[in-house]
Amino acid sequence: MAELPTSTSGPIRGWQRWAACVGTPMAWWIGGTPPKEAKDLCRRCPVRRSCLAEANEIEADLGPTDAKTQGFRAGLSAVQRLRLRQSLPDSLSA
Repeated sequence: MAELPTSTSGPIRGWQRWAACVGTPMAWWIGGTPPKEAKDLCRRCPVRRSCLAEANEIEADLGPTDAKTQGFRAGLSAVQRLRLRQSLPDSLSA
């Protein structure tokens, strides 16, 4: 079996193995404004929708303050994802 790519949290499984960000510096995704390279990777990433779905699933259980700490994913900041979830009808955002 081929070795899976790894992240700081362990082996990458499922859709994550095809993510354009695998192997990039973690600092690009957590904390402040991501560099242009991170945004470019997200724009062309083949699993961007899966990344957004997972981020929304995780953040839906967090309060707005905690959700804002989740970093840059799927080409969106945590604040942008929060606004997106708030703009959706309840039946779509959960």
